[in-house]
Amino acid sequence: MILLDEEMRHVLEFCHWKESWWKEQIPRHEGLSPQLTEGLRAYAEEQADMERRIRESWGNKWAKARELAQPILRAALGEAPATGLEVAEGSVGIIELEIEEDHDHQGGDSDFEE
Repeated sequence: MILLDEEMRHVLEFCHWKESWWKEQIPRHEGLSPQLTEGLRAYAEEQADMERRIRESWGNKWAKARELAQPILRAALGEAPATGLEVAEGSVGIIELEIEEDHDHQGGDSDFEE
């Protein structure tokens, strides 16, 4: 779980970095026509917003997965009683969690694959 948390943290940090990078691109269009400048600005803002939404979505889903997995992992590691769980000592198998997906409530799917 610790390794997975570290990997998730790196993914979220990358999304944050990429969002910031897109925002930094917004003022970097000197000497272009106003129409092209406006289009590039809109594109960069859209990309930054997409990275933010991905980061928030994955962060929320991973937080829920961590929350649901904690009792199972604690029991598997012998840190807490396995209340109703059958866990072989010293082994952790594949743990499947069902996480309900949030929808944008605007009648459409999100702009990115999850």
